[in-house]
Amino acid sequence: LKDHFGIYRGMVGIILTVGVVIISRPTALFPTDSDPVIQGNNTTTNQNITEQLKKSADPLGIAFALTGALLSAWIAILARQISHIHFSVQVFWFSIGGLVVSIAGMLSVDTEPLFTTWTLTTWLLSIGQAVFALLGAVFLLTALKWISATKNKIVRSFQVVVSYIIQVLAFGTVPHLSDYFGALMIVMAVLGTVLEDKVVKRINCRYF
Repeated sequence: LKDHFGIYRGMVGIILTVGVVIISRPTALFPTDSDPVIQGNNTTTNQNITEQLKKSADPLGIAFALTGALLSAWIAILARQISHIHFSVQVFWFSIGGLVVSIAGMLSVDTEPLFTTWTLTTWLLSIGQAVFALLGAVFLLTALKWISATKNKIVRSFQVVVSYIIQVLAFGTVPHLSDYFGALMIVMAVLGTVLEDKVVKRINCRYF
């Protein structure tokens, strides 16, 4: 891709990574304190079997998330290489691939009744997910015509902040004090990427 990587992008990457880690709060770095619960004469904690299973599966979830991030990076690079093709054609192939995987998964993995037990809320959320996913793909493919895959991924990391705000406002997630600092670091990284050309041009250093 002949994408320049210097001190400036390294600093932006570090700021972004630290911000994402702070706002995502992995249990390995941010252990949760459990409140004691009194049951008869015995003092127990909220760390029940469900929480223990969740913690044991946490590394597996992180591994899958990292794999998804790597695949997403490859998708952005490949999409950049074929950015001359109209976005509708690329979205078509994305949809075909998703349809094949979805049908195979529903027939081989899912053992519960499909769709018949869905509530109106579930239908609306599923339809909204589909619409926003398609719109996001269109904007992503269009953006890759004008900016590099690296800039695209950094700017898209702003979705971490947006999704967290939605969780707080719409679903009642209680934010931690450190979350504001993490969100601020992500915003700084995005702004740094947007202003990268002007800053690098003013400094005029090949290593920057």
